Amino acid sequence: MKRQGAAHILVVDDEQKTLDIMEDILTHEGYRVSTATTAQDALRLAEQEKPDLVLLDLVMPGVSGMELLRRLVALDSTRPMVMISAHGDIPKAVDAILQGASDFLEKPLKLPDLLRHIQESLQKGQALRLAAASATELYERHGMVGTSSQMREVYALIDRAAPTDATVLILGETGTGKELVASAIHRLSGRKGRFVAVNCSAVPGGCWRASSLATRREPSPGPSGTMRGSSCIPTVVLCSSTNCAA
Repeated sequence: MKRQGAAHILVVDDEQKTLDIMEDILTHEGYRVSTATTAQDALRLAEQEKPDLVLLDLVMPGVSGMELLRRLVALDSTRPMVMISAHGDIPKAVDAILQGASDFLEKPLKLPDLLRHIQESLQKGQALRLAAASATELYERHGMVGTSSQMREVYALIDRAAPTDATVLILGETGTGKELVASAIHRLSGRKGRFVAVNCSAVPGGCWRASSLATRREPSPGPSGTMRGSSCIPTVVLCSSTNCAA
């Protein structure tokens, strides 16, 4: 079956005969195929050609298949890595998955199973790449990492608050990222001036309020005709169980 816009698969095995058979099968199925008999060639092709999926034999000369797996994952952690072995067992399969493999197949391979695992792994890889791209986009916009539903709710709240002139109160325990949220709101808004973070727990008593509210001074007559600073309310306030910051 020919595939439109077929994926590129790198097959790594120390036996040239096995590579020739795999290349014929996968090419007939419509995939683009590259082959490598050594770890050095596999790493070079993975870096230069950036295949969508790697089929990797566990037993390799010189560098073991498991070590090669770790190096390939280091190049691109979103690329599916399917390990193949004639000596498959549960501990090896578990170890391969922990090292970054997306699947583990045992020889002799059955063609329908091989093609099904390849298709499933390619779908997983595409989902991982989309998630990574989404995470990068979110980080560039909000300056935070995380794509969970809870974090997306935080991002949505930031995007809702940023365009407004409303004062924003951010509540949370120490270390939960209140300052990051405040910085994102400030950066995405039309608020003027630079963002200033103040460790208010280090400021005695209520001095933080006096210092933070006196950042803008406007002429207004005092009791004896002198000019005094007008009150100024910060647009973002952070509060934890122990301190607050403006």
